[in-house]
Amino acid sequence: MSDIIIVSRHIGAIEWLQRKNIVGTVLTYATVNDIKNKTVFGSLPIHIASHAKQYYKIRIPMKRTDTPIELSADEMDKLDAYLECYSISQIETPHFANVSL
Repeated sequence: MSDIIIVSRHIGAIEWLQRKNIVGTVLTYATVNDIKNKTVFGSLPIHIASHAKQYYKIRIPMKRTDTPIELSADEMDKLDAYLECYSISQIETPHFANVSL
């Protein structure tokens, strides 16, 4: 498996990344074992993304209600899609048993 993992079920997003010379193993679903210490592009729950070396999320500046089910790579370009890079670490969870929230 490649050191670059693309996690997406959206063909347009995969093509958009390829146009930017970002290629790697494409998965529609990823586990911690799939992405551990790898560079990941796509959409992941934070508890899984925290195991990646680097995590890149595709951002599309539009209202969530305006988002169609699928966007082509061309549509993503027209909407000025871009990548945001995150470095996520899991830290010890504080114990809240005796705390009123």
